[in-house]
This record gives sequence, structure tokens and C-alpha cells, in this order.
Amino acid sequence: VRQMMRKVRVEDSGDTYLLSGALVYAALVVRKVRALQEQRERELALIEQQRSQFITDIAHDLRTPLMAISGMSHALSDGLVRDEAQRAEYLRAICEKSDKMGSLVNAVFDYTKLGNASFELKREQLDLSQLLLREAANAYTDAEEAGKHLTTCIPEERCIIMADPVQFSRVISNLI
Repeated sequence: VRQMMRKVRVEDSGDTYLLSGALVYAALVVRKVRALQEQRERELALIEQQRSQFITDIAHDLRTPLMAISGMSHALSDGLVRDEAQRAEYLRAICEKSDKMGSLVNAVFDYTKLGNASFELKREQLDLSQLLLREAANAYTDAEEAGKHLTTCIPEERCIIMADPVQFSRVISNLI
């Protein structure tokens, strides 16, 4: 501002103050606009990072049941599973995993709606104990195939909560 003032010769000192004030104000406005632009760029980078993480999470969530379905269906088609009870268990697990994949695909569609007003959680009464048992049972085959032992300690009494069954099940599944 001082350099600019040296270049401008104004005879009236009142005009000098107006001009210097205008230049200072312009410099402040430019600084504020730059700060807002930088903040917006940081926000956009964070949104992009979150979007990328969401896609990575969904890909992981889809890959897990897909790999289980693939492994079990190949074992069945290759004749490696001869015991009828085990064959029935594999088929049941394939059905459960494919249902889970369908729910995950629906979650992706729900995610695309998050930005608009039509998205809402479908809250209903759920028995948390039953939901935890079901998700643990769904994870049992995956844990077993990974050489892990899944142990649960879930109270038998009902524990009613209000939650979206699909979204809350996904949270529990991810935690397991």
C-alpha cells in the first residue's frame, strides 16, 4: 500500500486518506477472498478423500462376501463337498452372502441420495441382541475360513433400539 501511495500524487491530504483507505480495503478483500478460496479447496479435498474412502470401504464390503461365494460355489461345483449337510450349509451361506451383497449395493444407491432431501434412515424397533447374533452367525464362516475363532457374549434378553436395520447391520458387520 505504501509503495502504491508513493506512486500516486494527490494534492489534498483528505483525498490521500480516502485513497489509502480504499487501497487497504481492497488488499483486505483480496486477502479474504484468497482465504475463502483456500478453505473451499481444503473442504473439496476432504470431500474427495471421504468419497474415495467410502468407495474403498464398499469395495472391501463387497469383496468379502463375493470371495466367500466364489470359494464355496467352486468347492460345490468341483465336487469337493460330498457331505449333504455340509453342501446344504454351503448353499445357505451362499444365499446369505448374496443377500448381503444386495444390501450393500442398495447402500451405495442410498449413499448417492445423501446429498438430496429424499434420503432418510428407515428407523424401526430392532432387537439388538438378535441383530448381533445374526451378524455374528453371518461372520462365522468368514472367520473360520480365515483361521480365526469367533466367540460371542451376547445377552439373551431383548434389547430394543430404534435404528435403520440395513444401515445398523452394516455397521455391526464392519465392526465384526
